[in-house]
Amino acid sequence: MELKGVLVTGGNAGIGKALCKLLASEDGCQVSMGSRSVDKGKAAVASICKEEPSCAGRIDVVQLNVQNDASVM
Repeated sequence: MELKGVLVTGGNAGIGKALCKLLASEDGCQVSMGSRSVDKGKAAVASICKEEPSCAGRIDVVQLNVQNDASVM
């Protein structure tokens, strides 16, 4: 089965975090969690995986800050 790749902006909090959790728990979905802070993103992934162990390895953190051109190129 081919994995579907999904990028969620603002994925480390609120609706974005909930969406990352939902998508990562689906079979065949690899999630890239966009976060301005890599540390906050990693903390969010740890929190998600603690609540939903099946998400482990299915969420990657990507630094994405639209106010910093270097992070979105």
